[in-house]
Amino acid sequence: MESLPSEVNHYYEHCTVPVIDWFFKQATEALHHGLWLPACTSFLNGIETSLRVTLKLKSTVNVQQSVPVLVDLDGTSVMSNALMRKAKQEGMPIELLSFPAEKNMLAKIDAGKKPEADIVRLRNSLCHGNILEFIMSVKVGSPDPIRIFTPGNCCGLALLLSALSKKWTVGLHQYWIDNNLTSC
Repeated sequence: MESLPSEVNHYYEHCTVPVIDWFFKQATEALHHGLWLPACTSFLNGIETSLRVTLKLKSTVNVQQSVPVLVDLDGTSVMSNALMRKAKQEGMPIELLSFPAEKNMLAKIDAGKKPEADIVRLRNSLCHGNILEFIMSVKVGSPDPIRIFTPGNCCGLALLLSALSKKWTVGLHQYWIDNNLTSC
């Protein structure tokens, strides 16, 4: 893992607007402090917010006006296959949000509500407290395993989301430049 300042600087170099950037910076700080759940949910919320803000700005900002620092997201869709599909239609590089083992993310997005793309499923599961897929079974002296959840169960996911978020912010930053959305 890179040093904290180096990783946080990545998000300064590929900035959009503070409401997006801070989710990724805070997620990185949480990751470096071993706060796996806050890291995961902040990375996921940063990805969701970046999609929502970008789509909202794309439909309202023109070349003559600068990008607002604050964006009202009332009335915009939350994380879903439909939101991802709309982002894809607008030319956003959503393929960067595909997990390494996920072979058919674009097909899932095009198919409708189910099955959800992995990024959508994970965001909805973790941000709504659905932790079943993160529960471990361990044997501790009894014939039946005990099912437990600790935040450490999300360590691998936090590291994966960190890597995915770095790629995503590079692609998103370029999209903002190409579409005259950049405020940096």
